Amino acid sequence: MNFLESLLVKTRGWQVLEFFVIHGDNKSTSEDRELTMDQFNNSIDAKVLFGSTKAYGEGISLVGASRVIILDVHLNPSVTYQAVGPAYWPGQQKKVLARSS
Repeated sequence: MNFLESLLVKTRGWQVLEFFVIHGDNKSTSEDRELTMDQFNNSIDAKVLFGSTKAYGEGISLVGASRVIILDVHLNPSVTYQAVGPAYWPGQQKKVLARSS
C-alpha cells in the first residue's frame, strides 16, 4: 500500500485528499476505517481508495466507488465477493464495475 501511495504522489502529483487507504492489518482501527470510508464516500476530489480484502471485511460502505479492482484474490471466492459487496450497498448511484486479477 505504501508503494502505491508513493507512486501516485510522484507520478501523478496527486494530493492527499485524492486517494485514501484502508489497511487490513493492525495499523487501522475500526474507527480509522469508518472515518476513511466516510471521507471517501463524501469527497468530490476522491479518485482512489486502496484497501485489502481483509480491510473490507465487514461494516464498510463504498457507495462513493464506481470501480472495484481486487488485486489480492483469496482462494475462497466468497471473500472476494464480500470485498466487492460494499460498492453495491443501498445509496449507490453509479454503475459499478468489478474485476479481479
